Amino acid sequence: MANALQELMDMRIWMLWRWGKDKNGNPNKVPFAISGGSSGTNKEWSHTWGTYKDALVAKERFHAAGIGFKIP
Repeated sequence: MANALQELMDMRIWMLWRWGKDKNGNPNKVPFAISGGSSGTNKEWSHTWGTYKDALVAKERFHAAGIGFKIP
């Protein structure tokens, strides 16, 4: 199990998120890049994702609400 988790942590599938609001004013999670810029959950945004370690560092730097990942 630990090896599988480490494998996921090493994959460049991790991004940050912050709280936002949808068009109806309901809270939602808005993804953003580990570099602080725009991101998304589609493969076209994969260049903005990083490893779990990258995301941890970026979370502190950009004061993100959380870390998320794209299921491989």
